Amino acid sequence: MTAFALPRIAWVLMGIMLCSASVRAASDAIVYPAIDSFLFGNSAVNEVGQKSLVEGGGCAYRYLVPKHYDSSIKYPVVIFLHGIGEGGHDGIKHMMAGKGTANGALALASTANPNNQEDHPCFFVLPQAGSGWWGPGGMPDLLNIINTLDKHYSIDKDRIALTGVSGGGIAIWGIFSTKGGDIFSCGVPMSSHADGFGAIPRNRPIWIFHAANDPLIGIGGSDIAATTLRDRGDSVVYTRYNTGGHSRGTWSAAYQTPLLLPWMLAQQRGQPMQGVLNLLITNSSQGKTLNLSGTADPAAGFTRIGWSSHAIKPGTNLPDFKIDGDRLTSNGATFDSSYVGYRLGLTYALKMFGTQEYFDVVAVPSDHVLQLNAVPPPDCKSCQLFPPGADGFNIIPGTGTVPTWTISDIPLVEGPNKIQVIGELPSWSATNGGLTTVNVAFPVTYAPHPGDNPDTTPPTITISGPTSDPVFTTADATLDLSGTASDDTGVVQITWSSNRGAAEGKAVGTGTWSTDKIPLLPGTNVITVRATDASANVSSSVLVVTCTAASREESAPAENKGI
Repeated sequence: MTAFALPRIAWVLMGIMLCSASVRAASDAIVYPAIDSFLFGNSAVNEVGQKSLVEGGGCAYRYLVPKHYDSSIKYPVVIFLHGIGEGGHDGIKHMMAGKGTANGALALASTANPNNQEDHPCFFVLPQAGSGWWGPGGMPDLLNIINTLDKHYSIDKDRIALTGVSGGGIAIWGIFSTKGGDIFSCGVPMSSHADGFGAIPRNRPIWIFHAANDPLIGIGGSDIAATTLRDRGDSVVYTRYNTGGHSRGTWSAAYQTPLLLPWMLAQQRGQPMQGVLNLLITNSSQGKTLNLSGTADPAAGFTRIGWSSHAIKPGTNLPDFKIDGDRLTSNGATFDSSYVGYRLGLTYALKMFGTQEYFDVVAVPSDHVLQLNAVPPPDCKSCQLFPPGADGFNIIPGTGTVPTWTISDIPLVEGPNKIQVIGELPSWSATNGGLTTVNVAFPVTYAPHPGDNPDTTPPTITISGPTSDPVFTTADATLDLSGTASDDTGVVQITWSSNRGAAEGKAVGTGTWSTDKIPLLPGTNVITVRATDASANVSSSVLVVTCTAASREESAPAENKGI
């Protein structure tokens, strides 16, 4: 058994074995790169790639050099880990899976529709595990491959993305839960169980793909991983298809997602999620309720911005239910028109773990009938009814979508509140359906005010220097801020925090305040300034700072330097 393997599911992967053969072909429109355009290498041979198989004691691998390679440019690297059915030492089998598409992954290096080689140049690497399973030697092999690329080419060691399907996706969860995973900028696991996700460091960018009807590795593991990581404060992108199975029906659709490759190449090692799919909270105010406002990248195609709270009951089981077309009846429950907008989760028993598919309540024809937005399969085993705002399963919509949105009067309970702002987007697959979601966590603590007439009015805070605009660009490595704040009972404290580099600090002054030398890192820095009044009401304002200083030469832990 391997360092990244999970014993209780290893037997399942042994049965997967090239299950893509019976699945629909990838879109005819896309033009995949020629297999012979990929050079051969061996992880035990630290030499430039060859046109034919390279013998050696390590794992065989193939890689594609950017079409217009220029040694003065540092290029990102994308590494693809195949499933158990494509193992070997020939450097061919994993490339040919899915009719010469590496089960759809070669779309990341397409030459037309889109022309990713021109639009998003990168090194694309496809190692081949000898046994098919990414075992104890997997991580050293990956390090050796990266070392070889670094020796012979100009690569950006802060932008090494890792993706994989099935057993390769499971390996990503295992790698990311170990210290060695720090070398990667982001992970894109597909159709994989996610045991070990709790050990992954905070704010590691992850985009999960899984199909609800996966019969071999049920979607339950991905559901739990996405929800748990979000609850602890991480941002996660999750594309949850309705169909696609455990096959190239899912993987081809996923690798042709328009925003996937730009998102992968935008991530930076050791930094929170950046780039496309940008969902940002820019202002907040908190009294007995919470008000939030922010922006969403219009290029991403958000269809709804909303919120959820852990304090809302996550769902109730419906007893004695029956499905007839798009209608669900339950003799043990009664409904009224207020149930429109609820979401129904139907659970199906597949080969492993089971799966839950979601349907929206669009009408209540009678007190025992819920009309759904689609016709579900009739053989579900149980169902739960989720109210809006229930722990991310059914978000409550805000006002507006893109580029600006507002959410008002989010109810708070005494003590910690786990609030999520969640953006919904298409899955970008007309065949598979489903939904993509991305979140921003906003944890707050609410303490009821003593007295009969408590102060619930939050303060106001404004950033005026170095700019009053919401965005700012600088070549400096530090930032000085200034501004004003006011409140009916008095502002007692101004604090700041950054999503990159230094965690937080206090400003000087309250009504008129300033900060000194907030550290910046190259790229996008989100600086949040908060004002707190004497009754513990809080407001915040955000400045998005683009730092154009040269990228850091090396930020890896000492044991990873030189890779």
